[in-house]
Amino acid sequence: MHVSSNLVLSVAEQIPHGIDRVLGTTAQAGPDPGAPLEVADALAWYVRPLDIEIAGDAISNVIGEVRERGFPGLSLASCRHLDDCFAPLLAGAPDLRLLDLFNTPTGDSALAALSGTLPRLARLNLAGSLVTDGGLAHLRGLPALEILHLGWTDIGDEGLAAIAALPNLKTLVLHGTRVTDAGMAALARSAALEALDLQETAVSDAGVRALAPLAPRLVRLYLGYTAITDACVDDLCRFARLRTLMLRATRVTPARDADLARAMSDLGGLDTGPGGIQEGLIR
Repeated sequence: MHVSSNLVLSVAEQIPHGIDRVLGTTAQAGPDPGAPLEVADALAWYVRPLDIEIAGDAISNVIGEVRERGFPGLSLASCRHLDDCFAPLLAGAPDLRLLDLFNTPTGDSALAALSGTLPRLARLNLAGSLVTDGGLAHLRGLPALEILHLGWTDIGDEGLAAIAALPNLKTLVLHGTRVTDAGMAALARSAALEALDLQETAVSDAGVRALAPLAPRLVRLYLGYTAITDACVDDLCRFARLRTLMLRATRVTPARDADLARAMSDLGGLDTGPGGIQEGLIR
């Protein structure tokens, strides 16, 4: 796909579990704009403003370009002047599949405005935003979601039932949230979940046990900096399909690594996959 715009925007590929890859910038308008950037159709890519300090009309102009040109992704990450008034401008963008609102003051009213209006939205990053458990009820209007990042938000156990009800959700990041063992049974009802990040939460051995219904599907599980111990290893061994298991800064001792390796034939040792994706047993 040729990517051009009347605005100069950064273009990047989003790599889940890895580091996003900058592809270039849109061609400048003018008498000599140069060759437009070519992006492979198969990539999950997005545009973002070069200046994260933009506000008001400048944000509206970026959103207008995304809608008019049918760009599949938009990142407004770290645009701290963003407010929930932006959401109605995006509502109904038929081609939008990726929306990154990391570290913005996006709140529940923005989710309400977007609910039911983005039929193809598959990737949503709300990490570091102001969304709450109450706002997650609006996610039911985004049924195509496959990847949801809620790290470092005030989300707790109360919102997990709404998340679990998303029919196509494959990757969920709850890193640094208020979730506890009490919410894991609700989360375990997720129909399609394959990757789960619970790092820096209050989840312990009991929470791992409650996640057992996910064992047939889960391939990535991140439990670093939680309260788990060797007592949960037998429960972890049920997750035989895991390719990645993060145990950094837990009380699961290296003495149990052999037990985990025997149960998880795809786990292997510490490795780095394509796109800088860390795989294997991570300590």
